[in-house]
Amino acid sequence: MQFLITQRTTTTPGPNVTFDCPACKSDGVAGETAAVEELNRLFGLVPLMTSDWVTIRCGSCRRYFASSPSPDELAQMSRSDVSEMIANWQATNVDFLVKFCVIVSIVGGVVPFLGVLFGLIGVLCTFKSRSRWRIAAQVGVGISLLSTLAVIVFVMIPNHKS
Repeated sequence: MQFLITQRTTTTPGPNVTFDCPACKSDGVAGETAAVEELNRLFGLVPLMTSDWVTIRCGSCRRYFASSPSPDELAQMSRSDVSEMIANWQATNVDFLVKFCVIVSIVGGVVPFLGVLFGLIGVLCTFKSRSRWRIAAQVGVGISLLSTLAVIVFVMIPNHKS
């Protein structure tokens, strides 16, 4: 079985903001904001998952930070508010292969044993990231384990003769 998953990422630049970077410890650094939309499709037609997020890029160390408010809302916020908000939100990019494993673990989770392998790969690869893909990987493992457990309990054990 071959899956073809396409990914389209659209980045819209926003206004610059001033903040204190928690990574390089620079005070009053200018940061570039951007709204990012990522659309994943199966066979290029069936929408699988759409992710929207906002990033702030430090002008000094070039690290990316995730943000909940839109770029326009960030421009209205004070320097201390922006600094406090992004203190623990370093943005992480999840590789395309990891996304593939997560999607296969969810879609193939109804097939016993298939989704467990892909789901565990997805969970291990997204272990330190704070993203929706980590949650999706955990859901994929859960679905896969339930279907595998159902096959073991209802098919394998009753047919086992001692």
